[in-house]
Amino acid sequence: MSFVSSQEFRVYPKQRQANGLHAMLADFCGLYNAALQQREEAWKRRRVSLSYEDQANELPALRADMPDLARWSYTAQQQLLRRVNKAYQAFFCRVRRGEKPGFPRYKARSWFSSAEFRFGDGLTLRTDKKTGRTRLRIAGIDGGMRLFLHRPLRGKPVTAVLTRRVDGWFLIVQCRHDGDVGPQPLLPDLGVDLGFIDLVAMSNDLTVPRERCWAEEQPVVATHQRAMARRRRPGKKHSQRYRKATRLAAKAQRRVARRRKDRLHKASRLVVNLAGRLGHEALNVKGLCRGILARSAHDVALGTLIAMVTYKAAWAGKVTIPVDPSGTSQTCPVCDGRVEKALSEREHRCLHCGYTAHRDVAAAQVVEYRAFGTRPGQGLQRAA
Repeated sequence: MSFVSSQEFRVYPKQRQANGLHAMLADFCGLYNAALQQREEAWKRRRVSLSYEDQANELPALRADMPDLARWSYTAQQQLLRRVNKAYQAFFCRVRRGEKPGFPRYKARSWFSSAEFRFGDGLTLRTDKKTGRTRLRIAGIDGGMRLFLHRPLRGKPVTAVLTRRVDGWFLIVQCRHDGDVGPQPLLPDLGVDLGFIDLVAMSNDLTVPRERCWAEEQPVVATHQRAMARRRRPGKKHSQRYRKATRLAAKAQRRVARRRKDRLHKASRLVVNLAGRLGHEALNVKGLCRGILARSAHDVALGTLIAMVTYKAAWAGKVTIPVDPSGTSQTCPVCDGRVEKALSEREHRCLHCGYTAHRDVAAAQVVEYRAFGTRPGQGLQRAA
């Protein structure tokens, strides 16, 4: 079994190194915009559609003419051209599907905040054998940068993304995992129901309540956004007070995202630790985010939770099986009888067999039956 996972680490560059990173992203932003403009001009003037290979073949000559661009990693600039190519491919896919196309746009320096590297080529991690400290080294940046390696890398590092956020610099390392993790302990099969009231409900009667991150932090975010609106001067250069309000609003929203991510990590870890095999609903998350429950759907981030459960189960060598979510909350897990319930009813009471349970737990038991064919209370299964 082979899969890819991501691990994120905080980077603490010195001031001169941070200035170098800002300059690198500025040069990469200019290269991105130049590649986008070249594609547009080639089509307008000659009706020629450029490919990634066409632009990558011109990159060595461009680096020879521009010494400032040549100081940065060559492979990172190749990844940047692939990024432009992906933007065009996504545009044409949306056109074919009949969606709103959204033509690739030019990037401002303030919006261009990440660079992708091949691990070991332009970006390396080196550990001092004497002190045991790990330093991040990037081509074109003098010296090593301090890195908070709070856990060892798992798997073989493949690519790394250096990103700039409002609260600092971060390194996201993608690692490939190959091979089997060995035999697993005897654990029960579990079905998982995901929702907006209880974030997770499992077929063994355990539930994880939802944390309303956005509702609790929204007043703070709104305060800073109102300050931004008051201090904005259309047609004029932004003031220091406007930029300060922008940073505060971004930090408040970042705090919401961190709280949400922490909750999802803890919930997904709990689910994976308790199960031998996992069944979960194959939810149409995109559809939920377009309906009347869009704000709640974005706040609970069910798609991210499913992704976390999937890759953590793969790390542990466990199987996850998505099932059809239709009717799980209106079906009895014991007799398959139809039990109509309004959204306000939080208890499942079957009039056919008399089975009573928490509404979401009963739905999780229906998911377990659809995934593994086991009814509530049936024995243990060894994880595959």
